[in-house]
Amino acid sequence: MKSFKLLALFGSMSLLFMGCPYESKVPVDDVSKAKPDASLKGNFSEKGSDDYRYKVTIEDNMYKIVKKKIGSDDEPTTYYGFTSKVSDQTYMNVYEESSDASSRKYYIYKFEKKDEDRVKLKGVTDNITEEFASSSELKAYIEKYSSISFFFDKDEEKTFYRED
Repeated sequence: MKSFKLLALFGSMSLLFMGCPYESKVPVDDVSKAKPDASLKGNFSEKGSDDYRYKVTIEDNMYKIVKKKIGSDDEPTTYYGFTSKVSDQTYMNVYEESSDASSRKYYIYKFEKKDEDRVKLKGVTDNITEEFASSSELKAYIEKYSSISFFFDKDEEKTFYRED
């Protein structure tokens, strides 16, 4: 019985520490500086998962990402994203479609285009407790700390492959 309780405790703790990438009230940079890559338009799926398909289009200077659950009649979830440069790295600022821009939350990922048909997103750790009043503050923070090994959440590392 003791071993079961111990196993249950560790199991619940692991669920507690699993999370989403860092959420920010401000993006890494202003969206007006974004330059979307037209070669990323198309349909994608996540490596190791057959649950969702992602359709990427470009609207103005942002990516529109529609996430649809396979085999479901549920409404798809729509996200908008744009890239920001910090030193020699690219970051993706992603937010869920919402009518209220004042309550918008940006999820921050390191973005790597592996080739024309494959991209990798690494979530910035949600262990960051700082809140930033401006994009320039967030950008300076990323520039200062992104070289630390635990800056990125290993559980939030995803690779997406083109389907078309």
